[in-house]
Amino acid sequence: MIILYLLIALPILGILVFVHEFGHFIMAKWNKIGVDAFSIGFGKEIFGFTIGETRYKISLIPFGGYCKMRGEEHKDREAQTENDPRAMYNRPPLARLFAIIGGALFNYLFAILIMSLLIWHGFSETLISPQVAIIEKDGKGEFTPAYKAGLRSEDTIISIGGEKIESYMDIPKIVVLNVDKPLSIEFIRKGITNNAIITPRYSDSKGAGYIGVTPLFYTTIGYVTSNSPASMAGLKPGDKILKIDNTTMTYFYEIDRYIEDKTNREVSVTLLRIETNGASNVITQKIKVDRFESRGYIGIAPLNDYPTFEKIHKANNLLTAFKEGFIHTHYFLFETLRGFKAMFSGKIDIRRNVAGPVRILQMTGEIATKTDITTLLRFMALLSVALGFFNMLPIPGFDGGHALFNLAELISRKKLSEKARAIIEMTGFIFIITLSIFVFLNDILNLLYGR
Repeated sequence: MIILYLLIALPILGILVFVHEFGHFIMAKWNKIGVDAFSIGFGKEIFGFTIGETRYKISLIPFGGYCKMRGEEHKDREAQTENDPRAMYNRPPLARLFAIIGGALFNYLFAILIMSLLIWHGFSETLISPQVAIIEKDGKGEFTPAYKAGLRSEDTIISIGGEKIESYMDIPKIVVLNVDKPLSIEFIRKGITNNAIITPRYSDSKGAGYIGVTPLFYTTIGYVTSNSPASMAGLKPGDKILKIDNTTMTYFYEIDRYIEDKTNREVSVTLLRIETNGASNVITQKIKVDRFESRGYIGIAPLNDYPTFEKIHKANNLLTAFKEGFIHTHYFLFETLRGFKAMFSGKIDIRRNVAGPVRILQMTGEIATKTDITTLLRFMALLSVALGFFNMLPIPGFDGGHALFNLAELISRKKLSEKARAIIEMTGFIFIITLSIFVFLNDILNLLYGR
């Protein structure tokens, strides 16, 4: 399965890298900066041809590509480029600036193009309802922020901190940035709108802020813990719990609530089981409730069968499609910025919640094999925005670092010395190598430990 994910994901990510390098290429040519080579793929050249100053080629490793601008790197700034008017550092700083930001710009425009075409064609988005189940106590036995604020299971959250909640996935995006900060929360209970104040808390287990809510799962079993009371009683994934004793169960939280004080007691579980031949049977099993973390425990987890609703995205004309595509792409950029802010403000545990190349490859492969083409293209648009965003961070070695120094030169009208430029490039190289090792090892550890 891992090999399959790689075979699918690498070309997809390669497209995004190619778009990025093509942006550098176009902007360099437009600003009269020489491009010595433009390659589709990396490594040894398989096929190529030269037009003017540029060698266009297809290389052995067919993922991504590169654009080699003349005199861009210190090792390329030899005597023959010192007086070359098309060498990068012989061009004005504004010309260099455009060539540097071209990669991120094309990633952003590519995302707009993907989203605009999807919206023009039309697609539906399945969203998780913001009707929630409330976790009463956390692992330490303390009441959760949601329970303390007065929320109860089956409430529908409609806003937090003044931000509208459209689907369940909007909730953690707000909560993660507001740990220990009191927020207004608006929710609907039995048709009546209520208001309260809620203070998100940091969770060591999640590595991020939480308030103690989950989607409102139905009662179909998604997982049975081995050697648990449920396992020994013969319960299986796919079984739908109808009753415990004589109490009807509609949502999974009702199961937890019912058994929490039934430790060392036997309960009668009535469930619906769909057999492999399609036949359905109602089965009643006796289960002795065990104890775990001072609560009743039978060892089951819900299937992801929470209430959902469909949102249709469809534009009547191409102009409206591009307008909506821009809005969606801007939202992706905003969410990337929100995540970056959470990461560097210490609001989330970077080791648990930040994905590097290995996990991105895994996620891309899973989305490509387990979802539809629309979901995959939307994920590509999100990755394209993220790639452009992180490349423009003002860090030595990144496009943003190069852009910053050229912007400083544009403003001050003072050119960096060759020695200073070489030191900055070496610093950037060391930083990128160090960062790459860290995120690679972090990805491997997260995969090994299932974080």
